[in-house]
Amino acid sequence: MAKYFEGAGFDAGMVEFRDKKQIKGKYVVHGDKDVLCYVVEGMDVLRLKDQTQKIVPGSICYILKNTSCDFIANLPSLRLFYVLTDTVD
Repeated sequence: MAKYFEGAGFDAGMVEFRDKKQIKGKYVVHGDKDVLCYVVEGMDVLRLKDQTQKIVPGSICYILKNTSCDFIANLPSLRLFYVLTDTVD
C-alpha cells in the first residue's frame, strides 16, 4: 500500500493485491473513516456484510465506516485507488 496524499480528515493512495490468498476471507473494518475506492486494474468481487458486488476497472465503491468489507480477486492482480475520509454527519 502506498499513501500518496494526507490532509485534515483524509488520506489517499494506491493498494495492489497480488495473491488471491491474501485477499479472500480477510474482512477489514475502518471504524473511523468512510472509504471510496476506484478500481484501476483487475476484476474482483466486493463483499459488504451480506452483499456481494462485482467490480471491474472503472468501478467506484463507497464503503461507510464500521462496515465489514472483503475483496476477492479473480485475476492475479487487483489495483485500487482509495480515499479514507472522516464521516460527515
